[in-house]
Amino acid sequence: MLKLVYGCLAFSLIAGALIFVLALEQGRGFRGMTKTMGDAITQDATVLDADRTGAVTQTGNGRLKGFGRDGAVRWETKIDRFAEGPSNPFGAGSNDASAWCNQPCPSAIVEFEGAFSAHGGANSGLAQKLDEHGAKPDEILGFAGAKTVFLRKPIDGFVQPRLVASEVGKPDAVLGVVNPSEIQPGRARDRVVSGSASENVGKLHQIVRSGGIWRVAGRSISEPKLKNVCVSENDVWIGTVATRFSRFASGTTPRSSVGPRVTSGTCTVDQQGITAIYTTVADPDRLQAARYSASGRRIWLHDFGAQRLLSRAGSPEVVAQAVDGTVTALDAITGRETFERRLVGKPFVGNDGSIVIANRQGTPKWLHLPTAR
Repeated sequence: MLKLVYGCLAFSLIAGALIFVLALEQGRGFRGMTKTMGDAITQDATVLDADRTGAVTQTGNGRLKGFGRDGAVRWETKIDRFAEGPSNPFGAGSNDASAWCNQPCPSAIVEFEGAFSAHGGANSGLAQKLDEHGAKPDEILGFAGAKTVFLRKPIDGFVQPRLVASEVGKPDAVLGVVNPSEIQPGRARDRVVSGSASENVGKLHQIVRSGGIWRVAGRSISEPKLKNVCVSENDVWIGTVATRFSRFASGTTPRSSVGPRVTSGTCTVDQQGITAIYTTVADPDRLQAARYSASGRRIWLHDFGAQRLLSRAGSPEVVAQAVDGTVTALDAITGRETFERRLVGKPFVGNDGSIVIANRQGTPKWLHLPTAR
């Protein structure tokens, strides 16, 4: 028995030495060993973007796939998560891609280590535009259809960054929006609402595409401490989150505010009213959602407690997750609970309210699809 133990120990030492030598021969050293072991062991996956039509996922060993709702793979590529680079100097397996479905998923623009590519029918010219800008993921504010991206870019001669509309086949349009923080595209894709903030001075800008050129329409609207904006599906109504919530028609200015004083928040707006999701000055750790009619009357209130918000501005569903993993979704108009389930990890919530997870091989599963209105 003792000889058997010694024999197993000797075999393990020899195998370890062979792996070490192989790594050195390939010029990778311990990083090579990390990569070899990582490809075999690291098989977790994340959803990079998704909607009701498809999803883009990345596995732990760097495989990116675009899936249709039927579960079929529409496109696939591979990144080296273990390559040395600006964000990962030691090759320890922490490189991740970003993806944006600027058309229905899984058509997507993908970024990895500063390089952009188009997949699943996405416009390759738009990926080239982003490459020309040397765009960083946090500079991409949003897209308007298949050919236009809005960027937050430093411009020579200006102290603060400007909003840039970069459209395939056209010169860039530098818009008079100082220090833009986010945008909300309209359904027609030729209208965008942009919020900007400089210290406590907030401004709301309505941007339209007229005569093939993107330009700011009319005067900007001052909104002190502007935090977020939302746009209705018919592009008529705009909601803002500042110290409180406001709802007004496109082309007009806010006349009144609703809700309590807030520290953070988002909204969903429509013809009948506005749904406010917020934390208050009095209780910044408690997430709440409330529905207000067009006249400002509160219709319902839901207290999520100490949960984190997963859904985004304009979503038809309010989705939050508790510390124990329980995910709850409410219909943003009726306040009716549409989904509740305890999950391991953080699911992805699409702009349309879809709740999606991925298994270890990257295959997505849609846990909840909001009812189309």
